[in-house]
Amino acid sequence: MVLAIICVLVGLVVGRVSGGRFALLGELPLRHARLLVAAVVAQLLGAVGQALLPSPGDGVAAVAGLLASAGLVAAFLALNRRLAGLGLVAAGLLCNAAALAANGARMPVSVSAAARAGLAVLPLEIDGRHREATAATRLRPLTDVIPVSLPGHPLVASPGDLLVAAGAGLLVVRGMRPQRSAAAHRLARTPPPG
Repeated sequence: MVLAIICVLVGLVVGRVSGGRFALLGELPLRHARLLVAAVVAQLLGAVGQALLPSPGDGVAAVAGLLASAGLVAAFLALNRRLAGLGLVAAGLLCNAAALAANGARMPVSVSAAARAGLAVLPLEIDGRHREATAATRLRPLTDVIPVSLPGHPLVASPGDLLVAAGAGLLVVRGMRPQRSAAAHRLARTPPPG
């Protein structure tokens, strides 16, 4: 999440410096945004259901909430696929969903990557959404294996996190620029006769 926020902020600066306008972000043609609200609700219901189960160790309710949420987000992304950056967001979320589903709805974190990032306390010690990566970790390359040494906020990210962040930044930069029609694009690339 922190990486996505940073990329959005950088996107705002890059978009503005390259001649974009903040007001154009309000004109992004996002379709069916209510699917995102439903996705958040599905994930929350999965987490609450998991906490209420007599044996929460198996992660069934959390995985069900995660899969329902992923399905709703996938529908939103499919409906908005023409917007720049959302393909990267979709790929990143798919990577993260696969890693989470394969590992009981808890993202495995590489201890060595956490140490390289400068983390004194692993995220798994802070919340119930992470766990230490072990030899039994499934889809390990898609888990939190990338150390990110942000000043004041070191973290370990997954490849999916990086794709989501890059897609969010691209969406902002492109969303701040006036949109040209496909015909205007072709015309701009066509050499003058002569």
